[in-house]
Amino acid sequence: MTDSFELFRLRWNSSLGFEGVAPMDLPPGRTVVEETPISSQLNSISIQTRCFRCYTKITENSRKMCEQCGVHYCSTFCCSEDSKIEHKLVCPFIADKSLNFTERNDILEFRTVAYHLRTASHNWEVLNSDNTYPSISRSLGERMVPSEAEIAKFNTSSLVRKHTHNVLDLFMLMSHKGTFTSTTASELSTRTNLYLQILSRDPNSPALFYSNASLLEECMDLITKLICNNLIGDDSDGKPFILALYPRISLLNHSCRPNCGIVLDGKGRAVMKTLTAVKEGEPLTFNYTPLTDSTPRRRERLQIWFDFECHCERCTEYDSLLHRLQLGHTEELRDSALLDEACVCRCGGAAARLSTNPPVYVCLACGLKTAGEGTVALIADLTKREEQAVQLARTDPVKAVQMMLKVLQDSKQSGEDHLRLHPFHSRQFDIRCILVSLLARCGQIEACTALFGDLITTFEFLSEHRPSLDVLYFLVRLLPTVRKMKDAPLKDSLLRLHSTLFDLFYSNVPLN
Repeated sequence: MTDSFELFRLRWNSSLGFEGVAPMDLPPGRTVVEETPISSQLNSISIQTRCFRCYTKITENSRKMCEQCGVHYCSTFCCSEDSKIEHKLVCPFIADKSLNFTERNDILEFRTVAYHLRTASHNWEVLNSDNTYPSISRSLGERMVPSEAEIAKFNTSSLVRKHTHNVLDLFMLMSHKGTFTSTTASELSTRTNLYLQILSRDPNSPALFYSNASLLEECMDLITKLICNNLIGDDSDGKPFILALYPRISLLNHSCRPNCGIVLDGKGRAVMKTLTAVKEGEPLTFNYTPLTDSTPRRRERLQIWFDFECHCERCTEYDSLLHRLQLGHTEELRDSALLDEACVCRCGGAAARLSTNPPVYVCLACGLKTAGEGTVALIADLTKREEQAVQLARTDPVKAVQMMLKVLQDSKQSGEDHLRLHPFHSRQFDIRCILVSLLARCGQIEACTALFGDLITTFEFLSEHRPSLDVLYFLVRLLPTVRKMKDAPLKDSLLRLHSTLFDLFYSNVPLN
C-alpha cells in the first residue's frame, strides 16, 4: 500500500535537520505531497460527530456507539473492525473520564507507540533494504548527520516518488526534548508508562531500536518527536477535526511566509500544494501556526507548541525593522511585518511597537515615543472578552453578538496612553472575523456587509502578501451570507477572492 506520493528532494540543514526542496521549478497550485497519516485522532469536538475509526461524518440513522466508552462509529463494520485492534485495549481508559483521554493528545500518542511496537518486530536492515532512509543513529540522544552519498541516493529515486510508511519514518524526525522542563518530562514519563501498561509491555525492557535505552525511554523519545511534528487538520469548512502525524510532510519545514499550504479530505489524507511559484532548489515550507497572528504571537505559539524559536524570512524581517526603529529610523511601514501589532498615534500616523518589556511604541510619522502599558492592558481585556463571547456563542449567539459589538466598539478607542489599534492589527482582524461569523449565524446580512467592507482591504492585502488558508476557510464558511449581500461590488470582490484562493488550494492536480 502506498501511503505517500511525493514531489520533492531532500537536503540536510545543520540547524533544521532534513528539509524538502523543490526538484524543479514549480507553478502555483502544484501538488508536492499527498500523504495518509501514520497515526491520528479526532479532536474532542469531532469525536462526537465523526466515526472513531474512519472519521466519516455520522448521521443519526447510521450512528453506532461503544456502550463502554461512548465513542461513535458510522457502521457496525467500523465498530467491529476497530474492536479487533486497539479499541478493546484503550476503551476502559477512554471510559475513565478522570484520565481526560480524549481531551488531550493521548490517543494520538498511544496510537504512535502502538504502531511502533506493532511494526518494530521487523529487521531494521530489511526495513531499509532499498536505502530509502539516510543513516539514523541507533544511539538515543545522538543525531547522525547523513552523508552526501545517502542524500544523493534518496534524491535519485524517481519522481513522483511512492512511499510506504514504516517505523523508520518516526525515527527520522527531529524533536526538541532538550527544552522540556522537568515537570513536562515527568508528565510524559507517566503517560508513556500508562501506554505500555495498556499494551502489556515492560517499560524497563530493552529498547527495540536504540542500543542504549529502555523501552520507556525509546517510546518517550518517539512521543517528543510526535509533539514537535503533529499537525491540527481542518476539514473543507476550515473547522479543526483531527490531530495527525504526517512523517513525510514533516520533512518540510515551517515558515511564516510559506510557499505551500495543506488541505485535508474528510478522512485525514493531506494534500500539500504550492501557493506561489517555487524555484528549483528552494525550500518547500508551510505554516504551523495561523498566519494572521502578530509576529510575537506566532513565535510564542511555535515555542509552546513545537519548542522552537522561529527565524524565518518574515520573522527576520520583523527583527530587522524593529532593530532599525530602535536605532531611530522611523521609515514608513511598507509590509505587514510590523503592521499586525501596530497602533495609531495621536497625530494619526502608524506607531510600531519598539519594545515588549516595557512596551514602547514609536510613531513613524512624528517620531513620538509612547509607553504602551495602556494598549497592552486594552489588548488583554479585548482578548479575554472575545474568548468569553466565543464560549457564549455555543448557547446564545444573539448575546454573543451584542458582546462582540461592544468589544469592536472598545477596540477603536484609545487606551490610557492615547494610542488606538491600527486597522491591520491582528486583534482588530480577529474581532471583525468573529463578529462577521456570529452575525451570519443570526441572519444579520446588512451588518455583515458593513463589516465585510472593513475586512476586504485586509483580506486582499493578506492574499497578495501571503495566500492563506485562514482567509479561504473564513470565506468558505460565510459563502451563503456573501451570496445574499446586496452590495454588488463588495460581493463580487469577495467571490472573486474566494475563487482565486479556492482554485489555488483545491484544483485537482493529483500526484498519483
